Amino acid sequence: MFEAIPPADAAMMKWVMIDWDDDSCVKILKRCKEAIKKMVMIIEMAMENQTIEENIETQIFFDLEAMIVAQGKQRKEEEWAKLFFEAGFRNYKIYPVLGLRCLIKIYP
Repeated sequence: MFEAIPPADAAMMKWVMIDWDDDSCVKILKRCKEAIKKMVMIIEMAMENQTIEENIETQIFFDLEAMIVAQGKQRKEEEWAKLFFEAGFRNYKIYPVLGLRCLIKIYP
């Protein structure tokens, strides 16, 4: 799993973390932290960032799918923060700008 990540200023992952459990996500993020100088961008859902009824139903559907198909899950902001800090990142910012998806920027 993610044996090596080439050195770069930034990296972007879209719909990657949903497929992994928390321990695997921390391992992936640690590899990113070793290789990335400025920021890692993640495009995923942050569960509580949407309050419209239709969006909540869609988020729950994606959460169930992630649990059944890939042993992963959708995460709330507090869960994301725990993963980022466990992996050694200093700071993060979540931008709910892509409909149900969020752009999450994390900084080493």
